[in-house]
Amino acid sequence: MNRWDVWLADVPFEDIPSERKPRPVLIMDNAIIVLGAFKMTTHSPRDALDYKLIDYKAAGLPMETVVRLSKFLVLDAVDFIRPFGRLSLIDIMAIQKLLSN
Repeated sequence: MNRWDVWLADVPFEDIPSERKPRPVLIMDNAIIVLGAFKMTTHSPRDALDYKLIDYKAAGLPMETVVRLSKFLVLDAVDFIRPFGRLSLIDIMAIQKLLSN
């Protein structure tokens, strides 16, 4: 797994951490034991830190997708199910700009 890869992962619900749901995540940090990722959703952007992917198909996603940059996750390697793809350069640059502000 590398930064900017999109994976399907078993993600805990915020309000009920004991329950989980498979959902796409954006890999941001690949440490040895845990991985940092951002939650992704098909819902419309809700705040200034929600980024709607321009090229979601390049990332291997079947539907328009929003990266929730305010929803950083720390997941174990066993939580990851399968890869989708990788963000396109245009989306990487836009997310980097949002994160630097």
